[in-house]
Amino acid sequence: MKGILGWFEAQPLQITVLLMTALSACLALLWVPIRSRGVKWALTLLSPFFIAWQVYWLPVRMGKSPSEYAAWVGVFMIAWGIPGAIAASLVVVFGSALRSRKRKVGPSGA
Repeated sequence: MKGILGWFEAQPLQITVLLMTALSACLALLWVPIRSRGVKWALTLLSPFFIAWQVYWLPVRMGKSPSEYAAWVGVFMIAWGIPGAIAASLVVVFGSALRSRKRKVGPSGA
């Protein structure tokens, strides 16, 4: 775990934003089939920030000093969470549209 964590910490902010955005978008695929709109959108919008929070504080859980990380937490929550929420929202919107279109057309395609 420390090897992956070390590699991740060594990356520039832009790369970590792309990785966190991709992770949020992939996770959003799990929310597409949820029927309840409220639950679906709560998960879609909150899960990227939850992931960002967990990944950001992982080095502290692995033994690093929390004082190093506390000052930057807001910057990284915004930098990782907002693009992740946007990507997850797009996945849910397009995925839900495809599912509803598929239901209207039916399994035979006609």
